[in-house]
Amino acid sequence: MKNKEIVSEIINDLRALNIDDRISSRYVLSKLRGFLALYIKRENDQRKLYDYDTLWLTVPCVEMEPANDIECCGVVIPKCKTWMRSKKAIPEIYITGQGPAIQQLQSARGDIVFIKSTLKDYLKASARRWQNKENKYFWIENNHLVVPDSEIELVTLVAYFKDKKAGKELSGCPETDCGEKDPKCNLPMDEDFDCPDYLLAQVKQDTITNLFNFYKRNIVDDVPNLSTNQKTNNKS
Repeated sequence: MKNKEIVSEIINDLRALNIDDRISSRYVLSKLRGFLALYIKRENDQRKLYDYDTLWLTVPCVEMEPANDIECCGVVIPKCKTWMRSKKAIPEIYITGQGPAIQQLQSARGDIVFIKSTLKDYLKASARRWQNKENKYFWIENNHLVVPDSEIELVTLVAYFKDKKAGKELSGCPETDCGEKDPKCNLPMDEDFDCPDYLLAQVKQDTITNLFNFYKRNIVDDVPNLSTNQKTNNKS
């Protein structure tokens, strides 16, 4: 389902409930994404999300650059001599109960697969006496990909972005001319609303309820000549 389709459905449902105000499509979409983010964050089984191929966006050519030898993105680790960080900030990624919804990060050639981690877990792993030196880690710090102990310059990121168009713009690959079916040319409302089937009905209902309560309350409060009893009746 496209963003414009689900937004249109919600606006029509609100009008059926006598909410006739002009409602911004972008505002409705923002509310939808907000409730979806809430439910995704409660999702502890990220494997369940993997069953929905359409949720995940593969972004090739994510450019990395060297950071300070002991400091990157506000984090200081004296033992780490080499840091790489993404040149561009990473657009918002949905957060699950297990952290950012990132399916994979690998080198552009696919010969190195990085392990999703956190700064805390990386420190624990690097402090172990016996460790696999072949393991390479990454995490997100201050909206940037961080890859320690590496000089990788290009990576491919597979993630569940809140806004796929923003995710596509992360790629540093040469741009191609816009064709009729080129997803890079889509307007935000022409993008898919990437929501797992099992969450769609709840996300839609919560959005309708939230907007209905908001607009109903503000419509009544903005009418200056209503008596207290009339306002109470209108709110009920």
